Amino acid sequence: MKAVVSTQSTWEAVVSTQSTWGFYDEIWKDVNAYLKTAGGRTGGFLAVSTWLLNMAAIFACMYYGFMKGYWWAAAGFGVAKALLVVRATHACSHYSFTSYPKFNQLCYGINMMFSGDTPGQWTAKHVVSHHIDCNVAHLDDDTMYPIKRALPDLPRLWFHAYQCFYIWIMYLSVFIPWTISHNIKFFLGLLPGWKLWEGLAEVKHHRPLDWLESVLCIVGHWATRAVPFVFLEAGDAWKVFLIAEMTGSLWFSLQFAVNHEVVGAVQHSGHQFEGKRAVYPKKRDWGVHQVVTSNGYSVDGYLALHLSGGLNTQIEHHLFPSVHYRHYHSLSKIVRKKCQKYGIPYQRRVHGKQWYQRRVHGKQWYQRR
Repeated sequence: MKAVVSTQSTWEAVVSTQSTWGFYDEIWKDVNAYLKTAGGRTGGFLAVSTWLLNMAAIFACMYYGFMKGYWWAAAGFGVAKALLVVRATHACSHYSFTSYPKFNQLCYGINMMFSGDTPGQWTAKHVVSHHIDCNVAHLDDDTMYPIKRALPDLPRLWFHAYQCFYIWIMYLSVFIPWTISHNIKFFLGLLPGWKLWEGLAEVKHHRPLDWLESVLCIVGHWATRAVPFVFLEAGDAWKVFLIAEMTGSLWFSLQFAVNHEVVGAVQHSGHQFEGKRAVYPKKRDWGVHQVVTSNGYSVDGYLALHLSGGLNTQIEHHLFPSVHYRHYHSLSKIVRKKCQKYGIPYQRRVHGKQWYQRRVHGKQWYQRR
């Protein structure tokens, strides 16, 4: 079968041919058959019960860390916050948390107050831009932060040659710039004649309740950050604040940074597409695109699954984002079988090796600019 587009690797000769068309439709049939026997696609009792435990840990760590000044509690708060983001918050954003939409939305808003964003902005940036056009340059806003460059189509500046070193500083404080930048965009969107955008996706507030939800998330988040400065001396307040920030940011970063920006995933990114939109029917089955631009680690590990909120099974998550991660081990078996049938590369690595590859990968892509 002749490839539809020119290739840069032997993989491209497979994933961009007509022989893989229909891959996503076929795999969905098998997944739907599994879900009918597995009690539905959402998290159910497991998701809600672990969320309640997570919230209890956050409040306990806030009390002992931010009000009593114990450093270990501040570190616990950071880890609990990161777990809240990658587990319940992420699941709520895809409506895979619970089968009750209103309860799902309520939890989404509560979680975002601690996470540091608004539901509308996260939905536009992550659920829409990232999950539709994964790793497509200028469309996937999750990959377009100016401080880093991984996709080959994005322009490089001189300092990007050193991103494999300085990015670790950002990974230790990723929550602060993320929150501040999104809050600035939110308030700029309130100005007359301005609109609120996350990448190419417009953030829309359809009801006054949507605006109230966003404002409460922003105010509540900064109120949480201010707690140690109210109850502790300045020096102790800064200590617990930074400990919480670094532990939470690092835990969060260790999950998302190895999902798409590694060798193998980026080589199937935006350079296959023309114009401003990805043309999947002409170039590649959408499901195939999600597989080859994603990367998993410890995909059979039970601990990795629950400590990452299913982000270790990134391929399954991108194929079935509305399915809760408790199903991903079972779905992984289905996906791997179909990938083998179609000759599609299923990328998974040991976590430590991925970080080494990512460090080397930063220099490789800068040298190819």
